[in-house]
Amino acid sequence: MLFNEAEVLAAIEAAEAAQAARSTRIQAHERKRHSGGREELPAHLPRKDIPHDLPNAHKYCEHEGVCWAMDCIGEEVSERYHYEAPKVWVERHVRPKWSCLGVMAGYTSPLPAHILPKTNASASLLAYLIASKFADGLPIYRVCQQLERQDVPLSPGTAGTWVTRSARRSCR
Repeated sequence: MLFNEAEVLAAIEAAEAAQAARSTRIQAHERKRHSGGREELPAHLPRKDIPHDLPNAHKYCEHEGVCWAMDCIGEEVSERYHYEAPKVWVERHVRPKWSCLGVMAGYTSPLPAHILPKTNASASLLAYLIASKFADGLPIYRVCQQLERQDVPLSPGTAGTWVTRSARRSCR
């Protein structure tokens, strides 16, 4: 070992270089300091103020036999997330019937154009089904379960048929 110390030192340096080439140095990340309390809710979300005021009888203070009217000196605001599920309603297309007694014929205004004739699916429901399936990755049966919780009975087979027919209709 006395005569080959240069080779030993070169081998140690080569091993250290190989180790350094296999590993990468990662800079330390900075952690966000927790200052206590909750973070503020995002400013881009719309706000709806819900006032909670004292009854008029409680806006007076009796002190030493004298009734004093209280002044508003500020307000406390607490914010909460509010979620309102999508609403489902029924579109009623009402078309009056007209008839002529002399000719014995009836007349009705025509229905507006429809994506899938002879179905009870509106364009908005079809758009919701297609977006949920292809954009959000939800299976049709789960979308039907969501609609069922809103008291909309829709079978997955029917919904799947609507999605397929909509796709075939758009490819024409």
